[in-house]
Amino acid sequence: MRFETRRRREESVLGVQILIDGFAISALYALGAIGFALIFGVSGVLNLAHGGIMVVAALIGWFSASELSAGTYGGSLLGILAGLLAAFATYLLVVRPIQRSRAIPREETEIFLLTGTLLWGIMIQTALAYKFTDNPVTMHPLIPGVVNIADVRTPRNEIMIAAVCWFVIGLLWLVINRTRLGKTLLAASMNPRGLTLLGFELSQIHWWRGVSTMS
Repeated sequence: MRFETRRRREESVLGVQILIDGFAISALYALGAIGFALIFGVSGVLNLAHGGIMVVAALIGWFSASELSAGTYGGSLLGILAGLLAAFATYLLVVRPIQRSRAIPREETEIFLLTGTLLWGIMIQTALAYKFTDNPVTMHPLIPGVVNIADVRTPRNEIMIAAVCWFVIGLLWLVINRTRLGKTLLAASMNPRGLTLLGFELSQIHWWRGVSTMS
């Protein structure tokens, strides 16, 4: 009887741990997916290098913190900056040349963008694996320590990551639905030609879209 009670308790604790870990990990995936969907919805570009850009931010953050002695916070900031630069490099080196090329028929631009960003993403990840490593790496937590949640020892850093991700998701929702910039982005996703007739510059809107999705 005692063994059965202990087994049920362990199963209950394991279930709570899975829920907590899943909540934190799903927040990260949700934030990345929102950026991917926002890029495609506004500019029509199916950016398959989006994951590679996220890897750039993560690895540069880890390298800066561990090898350059920038500290956890400094490494995180440098990682975000590296992700922003990688996003703009993707647009300037891959997306814009394809969109402006006269040699590519307009009806084939989408497939060229799809292929171009896919190859660019592979190049990014291959270069990072060659320069750094393709093995999992660990960065020191921003907030040390653990807390007990329903008898489950959970790192404070994991809770902080989930809270920050959901905060940013909520902030993006407010920006998109409650600000002039957000409504402009929505209009660009619905009818970009009509938006240009109202005097808006699509290239500027795409620039703001890049900033919002990477920051």
